[in-house]
Amino acid sequence: MDTMNVIINANSVNDSEKSDSIEGFYANNAILLTGATGFVGKGILEKLMRVCPRIAAIFILLRPKKDQTIEQRLRKLIDDPKPNHSEIYDSIRIKHPSVLKKIHPVKGDISLPDLGLSQEDRIMLIENVNILFHAAATVRFNEPLNVAVGVTIY
Repeated sequence: MDTMNVIINANSVNDSEKSDSIEGFYANNAILLTGATGFVGKGILEKLMRVCPRIAAIFILLRPKKDQTIEQRLRKLIDDPKPNHSEIYDSIRIKHPSVLKKIHPVKGDISLPDLGLSQEDRIMLIENVNILFHAAATVRFNEPLNVAVGVTIY
């Protein structure tokens, strides 16, 4: 039991020195973000990178598409030239460019059991992630209610 408490306390994000500020709270912690390509997810990702550059890593769960790998989707998310798409990351490119290297795509799908994660990715996330932001949702408004609830609330 003592060993378990030591491990839990070592991974805690609520140390008194970390909770003095938002930036201090997230410093040296790894985050998993679902829904990073959506409106809310983009805002969360931008805010974390801009305000908390000492974050250890941000893993974003991405669904591969037929014509794009998760790596291509990440690049599109960060570098998309369309107006109002990637410009939210411009200040980060200037002030904290190294934080962009801390974003890691993870192949998954929130509508699948165990988030559609491979066993290897699941273990990696369990061992590394301290904080989870679930911002994914379905945007199909004619989806059966049980599917929409399952995806949105998981």
